[in-house]
Amino acid sequence: MTNKMNRSILLFTMLIALISLSYGQGINRAGCGQAPPFRMSQELNLTEEQAQQMKDLRMDHESTMIDLNASLKQERLNMRKLMGADEPNKKKIYAQLEKINSVDMKIQKARVDHRLAMRSTLSAEQLKVYKQGMMMKGRQCGPDGPGVKGDRGNRPHRRF
Repeated sequence: MTNKMNRSILLFTMLIALISLSYGQGINRAGCGQAPPFRMSQELNLTEEQAQQMKDLRMDHESTMIDLNASLKQERLNMRKLMGADEPNKKKIYAQLEKINSVDMKIQKARVDHRLAMRSTLSAEQLKVYKQGMMMKGRQCGPDGPGVKGDRGNRPHRRF
């Protein structure tokens, strides 16, 4: 009887874990008002020079983000080591939290810098078209559209 009960509990736990993992993948946000880059480029009527500037900015940003995300992953790994110690040191854990927050802040600043740099390549008229496109995106991703405006999308809540 106990063996059968243990199997049932194990099966139930695995089922819950599987459901949690599939839910954690996030909402499919396709069709959520996000114009494909080529479409937005056509709507903005970018010059070849602007398109090249944006391409260069994207490549630089991607390289920066790869490095920052690797640093963040390493700092989180260090936190797990500290938390897993037989006698966790509160001061070391707090210091590690500061490191994690510092890297996360660098990521947020890099994102803002990238968005501002991309916007700076646009003329006043192109910026107007861009803002209109962003307003449409917000409407379609609100309560009536997929996801919720301001939700985390496909990014899961970060844990150590």
